[in-house]
Amino acid sequence: MDASTWNSSDLFLRLEAPMNNITTSLGQTAELLCRVSGNPLPTVRWLKNDAPVVQEPRRISYRPTTYGSRLRIRNLDTTDTGYFQCVATNSYGTVSTTGVLFVKFGKMTLRGSGYKVAMSMNSSDFLTKWLYVSCQVHEPRDEIRTQTLPDSSTTAQSIQDFLPTFLPG
Repeated sequence: MDASTWNSSDLFLRLEAPMNNITTSLGQTAELLCRVSGNPLPTVRWLKNDAPVVQEPRRISYRPTTYGSRLRIRNLDTTDTGYFQCVATNSYGTVSTTGVLFVKFGKMTLRGSGYKVAMSMNSSDFLTKWLYVSCQVHEPRDEIRTQTLPDSSTTAQSIQDFLPTFLPG
């Protein structure tokens, strides 16, 4: 653009669409899109839980696109779960959008009997972690029991004759 025809009113920065939340499974790939436009072209920063996203060769990368920026995470792990934010800035200002990436464990099928699941969670864990347990009972003799321990801060659950024992690492 010729400097004599440039006008400060031509400056703008716009969030074109909010970031989507994504729920996916271990080992999959997630793409988070930052749809922004502006004049001059904005620069985009990516944050996870308020800290800069660190690129890892062949696993975590971000790049500019015609619509703004794309963050791609391959071979997802549960530790990739978090709040992701893109922050776009130019001389006009700053816009941002946030989405949640939730990486869940895949399906597990076990056959046989004599299995139990044991888990515990205290109140501080509940505030900072999501835990989903899903099961199907295939035989009438199987039962699910929930027990709250005496201090009331821990609940223990077991599924008799169905799943193996899992203890937190």
